[in-house]
Amino acid sequence: MEQRPESVCVRVGRGLASDLFRAVAKLTPFNDKALYDPALQKRIYESMRAVTPDGCDLLVEEIRRRLVEPPYFAYVTGLEFDQANLLLVGLTGAFGDVVEPYNQSWSCLVRYIRPSTDRTVLGSRVLNENLHTDGTDWRHPNDLTCLLCIRPDQNSGGRSLLMDLPTVISEVENRIGKSGLAVLHDESLPWRIAEELGGGIVYASVLGGGKIRWLHYTTKSAVDSGLAVVPKATAELLQALDDMLAMTERANDFLAEPGALTIIHNKRCLHARTAIANPEMSERLVLRTKVQRPVFKSIAPRPSSWEY
Repeated sequence: MEQRPESVCVRVGRGLASDLFRAVAKLTPFNDKALYDPALQKRIYESMRAVTPDGCDLLVEEIRRRLVEPPYFAYVTGLEFDQANLLLVGLTGAFGDVVEPYNQSWSCLVRYIRPSTDRTVLGSRVLNENLHTDGTDWRHPNDLTCLLCIRPDQNSGGRSLLMDLPTVISEVENRIGKSGLAVLHDESLPWRIAEELGGGIVYASVLGGGKIRWLHYTTKSAVDSGLAVVPKATAELLQALDDMLAMTERANDFLAEPGALTIIHNKRCLHARTAIANPEMSERLVLRTKVQRPVFKSIAPRPSSWEY
């Protein structure tokens, strides 16, 4: 596996970290459901920026720069996060609307991810251990996935794996072939939409439009449920892609430290975690937010070249 490149790192100084923590500490804590409100997310960020406008603008821009070029993720350290998750929501909300569309009693805007409750399929296969993008069962997947490490696994399991789009394309071309790459780029495939979001399927390519959408389970369940049919050759290609990603040595591999925030361009970078030997006993805890555009136009000026 490849090491995390130094270029993705954003190290926040103590002064800025203290200013940002002080800004959210003055705010009234809100419950998770209240934080769904984009206007509230905006107010939290504006409160942070009011304390240190230059520092806040620079931090957001340093993160943004890393999201628009390979490997399409930022690794932010040095921040001090509050227990009410206001800093997490405010900072990630600087890039768009923090969203969680399921609108169920069990759903949360800030998701607490523990190995003991990770989703499994076929009895034992952990979905988070497969390189994937998020929101594949949404009609329009989220743009960013933000992962805050509260505690790593005590036995160093659950290491972060990230693999950017150019590397995926290179691996497909080398290991599967140009014809397979063309299918993944050009052919619209069925993606099963979550029942909480209306169910049914949508059609989209895996690699078209300079983006990636991938979780084999979502396409396979569309077929297995009888909602869609794909040619045998295409089904075999998707399985080959899944197998290739499971064996690749070209993903960035690192153990996130406590307090580190990894912000991933979800449409240009796959992510996963390595296996954990004893999930029930693991101390690993990660908080997750998901972000969709539009970017808040009224906060800080954005470079005209910014796209994601």
